[in-house]
Amino acid sequence: MLFPHYKKPENLFYLKREEKISHFKLWAMILLSLKLIIKRMDKKGAVQMEIPEEAGLISVFESLPKRKDETDTFYYDTSIYVSENEYEAVEITLSPFYDEFIMDVKDKKTNHVLSYLKLLSVNKMEIAADKKNHAMIRLFHGESDLYVNIVEITLKPRFKLIFREQYR
Repeated sequence: MLFPHYKKPENLFYLKREEKISHFKLWAMILLSLKLIIKRMDKKGAVQMEIPEEAGLISVFESLPKRKDETDTFYYDTSIYVSENEYEAVEITLSPFYDEFIMDVKDKKTNHVLSYLKLLSVNKMEIAADKKNHAMIRLFHGESDLYVNIVEITLKPRFKLIFREQYR
């Protein structure tokens, strides 16, 4: 078999063992596969963390990031966002190049730590909701052929974290 069957929607073709194809079609399929792989790779060959644009993160966290190195691009830098709601203060550290996501949540009145999360292999981060009274992000972590770990973090109106392991 030339290509395995993929379950992800980003993979656009499937080959059956009996299917006969031309050399042109075969090369087109190979190039398309490589394009999909290269799209997610950096210069050193590692798979990149998919992350929203910096402007989207500023909007959902309602704060400007503190950058470690202002001369570096957003993707290669470490950014710290501080987000607050009525009850909690949330500090999020993002290092997209290293696939790292660190979150520290504290009660605003007592300064006690309510939650701490450190993930070192985040594949994808997306903004699930970005409204005035509701903000939520979603992380995809620890993917395998059988499952994916999904972490949903609600920032507003109150902090909430939901972790689930989902079979593909």
